[in-house]
Amino acid sequence: MEKQYQKHITSVAIILTISSCFLYLLCTTWLKWGDLFVDSFREFWVPLRIIHGKVLYKDIFYEHGIFPPYFLALIFKLFGITTNTLVGLGIVITGLMTFILYKLSRLFLNQVVSVLVTTTFLFVFAFGNYMPFCIYNFILPYGFGATFFILFVSCAVYGFIQFIFLEEDRYLLLWATCMTFAFYSRVVLPYLVWGAFVFAGALFIFKKKEGVKIGWIIVLFIPLLVGFSGYLFFLFKLDAFDAFYASVIKHTLIIQNSKFGSFVTGTDKIIGNSFFIFRSFVFHLLMVLLLAAAAINVPSLFQNEDKFQLPVFLWFVLIFLVFVCTHKVIQPFFQYRSMPLILLTGAIISFIELLRANDYKKSISLFVLFSISLVLISRIFFNTVPGGYGFYLLVLGVLCYYIFFFEMIKTFCQRYSKKFSESFFSSVLIILFILPIISYWKVSTSFYAEKKIRMKTNMGTMVCNNNDHTKVFVEAVSYLRNNTNKDDTIVVVPEGVGINFFSKRINPLRYYNFVPLPLAFIGEDKILSNFMETDIDYIVIVNRQTVSYGLSSFGIDYGKKISAWIHDNYRQEIVFGVQPFTSSKAGIAILKRTTPF
Repeated sequence: MEKQYQKHITSVAIILTISSCFLYLLCTTWLKWGDLFVDSFREFWVPLRIIHGKVLYKDIFYEHGIFPPYFLALIFKLFGITTNTLVGLGIVITGLMTFILYKLSRLFLNQVVSVLVTTTFLFVFAFGNYMPFCIYNFILPYGFGATFFILFVSCAVYGFIQFIFLEEDRYLLLWATCMTFAFYSRVVLPYLVWGAFVFAGALFIFKKKEGVKIGWIIVLFIPLLVGFSGYLFFLFKLDAFDAFYASVIKHTLIIQNSKFGSFVTGTDKIIGNSFFIFRSFVFHLLMVLLLAAAAINVPSLFQNEDKFQLPVFLWFVLIFLVFVCTHKVIQPFFQYRSMPLILLTGAIISFIELLRANDYKKSISLFVLFSISLVLISRIFFNTVPGGYGFYLLVLGVLCYYIFFFEMIKTFCQRYSKKFSESFFSSVLIILFILPIISYWKVSTSFYAEKKIRMKTNMGTMVCNNNDHTKVFVEAVSYLRNNTNKDDTIVVVPEGVGINFFSKRINPLRYYNFVPLPLAFIGEDKILSNFMETDIDYIVIVNRQTVSYGLSSFGIDYGKKISAWIHDNYRQEIVFGVQPFTSSKAGIAILKRTTPF
């Protein structure tokens, strides 16, 4: 009875701790997510076009799976077309992700370390903000398809591991359902993830030998079959095969070979990034192994205090130096650079243990977790940082990160010495890993602090950066709302579909983004023909610098044909801020059509 009571108290304490962190972060960052110009409002524009009867891929250029935009359209219909609707959805996704991460952690880690995993996710990833434009978070991200995908994959990992441990069919069906939705959220990456699952399933069947059900093998292929047939039916029914190829397949192939793609993966500086990975990995190992050595020696030294006072003192000096070095070296954008080698090492260790261990279920489960996490980071292998495109792909890797140090290193030390103190090692290591979380959050709070301008509209409220870019955005939206008709159509170049959203003016084109990369893989001539064939009342030119793509100014460095056509058919009506692309300062120009359509 007493044990049950203690267990109940512990559970309540864990729930309160995680909930308090979640609520603190929610209140601290309230409405400060997303960016007015960069990426965020694609997640609003695509569902709105679907609500207006347009077909994904065929009428709307979209690079990812079919589930997120249609689900967002449904959410808009149910709860209203405002920013609050997607914020609410983001909060739900973040809550579910926190829950599933804790459940996954508890399969391998104790309660305290599992809380550390979830708080790391919340502070570093879910609410992290490491750039002036806050699009790398789980509340209002640059793509809900990304957060949906990692949620479904995480649930699939949980279901698969539970199936391995318990051999209950319901968990395998949970895996199949979640993997199917992962296919519908993303298009290319789920195939690699599914392949890793099937390989692990084959290992499980091989090791089990007896009692294997044929139904298990069939279920392993359900996500692939249902996912493929679902896309096939959708594209056939709506005659969108060519558009799907251009939007998704061609986009994926070209982006991998683009300058932006190499920047995202880290292959643009492969030698330097490889050095960062190696250095971070070695540093982590040295620090943790020094603490492991302390966990072997310090507790035993205390058993004879009179004789060993000086060594005890020296050991604590060493621990202090480890903490100082960690605080100085493991800073944001360096800590998780070790992730590729940690995941690779963990996958190899668990595979070797699988081949020789009696407890094959635990070994296969760890292999599943490490191998899936390794597959997920393949797109950012040389650039594993939480504040960039693909940041969500690191989330499961963070769980592996803690398993590697708290369990695999611990197991190695216990085999090496019977004097190893698990409690001492875990306690010191927990404190050590809390320090980087604090460093990450300091960076995030510095960027959140810059968001002071509250933009309140009937489409929702956002707290934006206190700068001229926000000022000219608000002025441009206000002008369009008051000086154009509700039925007038507006296209924003090179990027800024948020202006359409807040002004409640439709962009009638198939495309919404005209930065260098889409122009390169779609083709400027093709996009220009869409301009020429469509009745567009106003063009809004935003001084959106695109240096990260290698080309900075629209109409000067890229998009010259579109820019020339615009200036031949439209006259400038008003400018807010500076004339776009004459300097780096904020500026928005509104142009009205002068030639008949």
